[in-house]
Amino acid sequence: MARKHTKQQQPKVAAVEPSSPAPAAPPPSSTPLRLFGAFRILPLTLPPLPLSTQPLTQFTHHQHRPPTTATPTPAHHLFIRAHEPRKAQAGFPQGRTLFVANVPSDANEMHFGRLFRRCGAVERVVWGGGNASGSLSVRRSGGTAHVVFADEDAVERAVGMKERRRVWSDQVDNDDGEAAQQQAEQAEDGEQPTPGTTPLHGLAKYLHLHYSSRPRLATLQSSTNTSLAAFEDAERAARIAVEHSRNVPDQDGFVTVVRGKGRRGMNVDGQGAAVMAAKAEDVTRLKPKKKELVDFYRFQMRENKRNQLADLRRKFEDDKQKIVALRASRRFKPY
Repeated sequence: MARKHTKQQQPKVAAVEPSSPAPAAPPPSSTPLRLFGAFRILPLTLPPLPLSTQPLTQFTHHQHRPPTTATPTPAHHLFIRAHEPRKAQAGFPQGRTLFVANVPSDANEMHFGRLFRRCGAVERVVWGGGNASGSLSVRRSGGTAHVVFADEDAVERAVGMKERRRVWSDQVDNDDGEAAQQQAEQAEDGEQPTPGTTPLHGLAKYLHLHYSSRPRLATLQSSTNTSLAAFEDAERAARIAVEHSRNVPDQDGFVTVVRGKGRRGMNVDGQGAAVMAAKAEDVTRLKPKKKELVDFYRFQMRENKRNQLADLRRKFEDDKQKIVALRASRRFKPY
């Protein structure tokens, strides 16, 4: 009986493709921002535009393929520097204002808050070119803006930023790999990661947003001291102006005194100004001399009328004598 040899089949092993490595973070850069005159050039990467790569024949009435994102991403450059006004301006505090030029047309406060979120909290943004409010959604491209920070050190951190990929967006949660790149740079320099570089979630995220939107106690104390000093200077200037205007007689030489509840010999404002009489020379200098009244009484008026009539009669008699003398000399020519 012949035996049938059966060939054992080896189990087929599926070919396992090597897994593609995870995209590594961009290499860290320690190069500061380039200089252009007095400005620092801050390169930005604008969000990619949704474009379709399919020809028009692929689109039908019943079938529509979603547009694909274009691979090339447009770039933009901001020019930043610390704001150094020639004269002190109330709206732009010294040391906390950053001047930004070549601002995109779709810029708003959220864009700058996200762009400089690692430098400090943005207090407000003042737009140049007559657009003081940030309510407009589209502006003239290439405009200017003043970014006012809540911290004085934020301007130095913004000017001292290093070159890396930064995306122009108003979405705070959209990190786009910037945090990983900053952590790689800090690890290379031997520094500890700064808070906020890793994505935060839950309560930690909202606590970070709460503390980052409020200034530090030292900065708040310095700002309060500056405001109180300015208020005290204004009060002192007003008090000096009032002291200089005391005891000054008016045009008629009188000094207006209002009775108050203060001590005796004090002015109504309670600042210690004693009531004094005006000096004679001051009154003489301020008040002009009055002329004497003429024809004040009736008898003076009657006497003046008699004198005027007597003068008229005398002149009439003189004229008659002149006419008689001219007739006698035959020189009178009436016509």
